[in-house]
Order: sequence, then C-alpha cells, then structure tokens
Amino acid sequence: MNTDTYKILKLISGENIICELSEDNGKYEISRPLLMNIQSRVNHTGMTESLMLSRWVQPFTEERYFEIDPKHVIIMLPASPGLSIYYEGVMNKLEDSDTCYYYVTRIARIEYLLRRCDE
Repeated sequence: MNTDTYKILKLISGENIICELSEDNGKYEISRPLLMNIQSRVNHTGMTESLMLSRWVQPFTEERYFEIDPKHVIIMLPASPGLSIYYEGVMNKLEDSDTCYYYVTRIARIEYLLRRCDE
C-alpha cells in the first residue's frame, strides 16, 4: 500500500473525492477517483456518521485518468492510513465486480452468437 499517492480533494463544486494523484504540466492527473459521502444517522446512543465511497464519473466513461485544473481544487490532503485501507478495499470490490460483469457480458454474447450460427 502506497498511501502517499492517495489524496483527498475538496473541489469547488463541493464534492469530496479520494483518488490517486500525480502532477503533470501544471495539471493534476487523477485516477481511481471515488466520491466521498458522509451519512449521518441518529440511533439510541446518539449521532453516528458513516463514510460511503462511490464511483465519481466512472459510470459515465471508460476513461481511467482525469485531468483537473488545480484552480478547481480548494484543498488537497493526504488520506489517513485507515481511510487508505478502506479505499483500497472498496476499489478491489469495484474492480472485481467490473471484471465479473465484463466476463458475464462476453459469455452471454458468445452464447447468443453460437445460437445464431445454429439457426
């Protein structure tokens, strides 16, 4: 785990994302960005907060790297070791589900083509 590359960005849009970040030609290049949402709940012991990580723009594009103008970033902080572990776990689950979806889709397509050939 290389937690030095995991950064939390507060964007001018109000979004908080965690991602891997590098700087290139005055721009931030980010990869594997996840949107950070804090869920507050009241239970019998008082207020609790949970952090939920979800895809940021990946559902809408197949790009893996994104450029962000530093002017759109209010603050950038390194992710804590605990958050880095959580982030890696979520990313692993998302990547596993993407791989499964890809193979299931490919298998279904192959089966469809084989049925068409038999007709």
